[in-house]
Amino acid sequence: MAELDPAAYRPFNLILADNTETWWIRHAGPRIDASPVPVGLSMLTAHDLNDTAGSRRIAHFLPRFRAAPAPDPASGDWQAWQTLLASRDFAPSGGPHDAMTIIGENGFGTLSSALIALPAPGAELEPVFLFAAGRPDQLPYQPVFLSEQSATNN
Repeated sequence: MAELDPAAYRPFNLILADNTETWWIRHAGPRIDASPVPVGLSMLTAHDLNDTAGSRRIAHFLPRFRAAPAPDPASGDWQAWQTLLASRDFAPSGGPHDAMTIIGENGFGTLSSALIALPAPGAELEPVFLFAAGRPDQLPYQPVFLSEQSATNN
């Protein structure tokens, strides 16, 4: 990915992950950079990874995600994170574009949301993929089955 021609793309942030490592691919200038994401909870918006100085959204929500109970994919408990992802709250110094669920002018806003859990290497578990096909403050997360076996077990 870091070898892509930067002139062929507008600036972007991209996360590439599997169950062993996670990479942040960033194009914000004359080149495309790839950096490992540190272990633990991270947050990425249109700004830099975990950028609490440049992103009011990250400054407001990263501490809330870190303080929230971690999801328990095995039991299906994602409630704390679903509540945060559906939040239209923002910091006093911010505005609606700094919420997790954005409702902006001219149709700009949150169109969908996803929660993904990848099992540890060697674990006999299926990945979990939950998808809200609209704003998560309006539509529930539904399972997306990645294999026929997953669909039959549920």
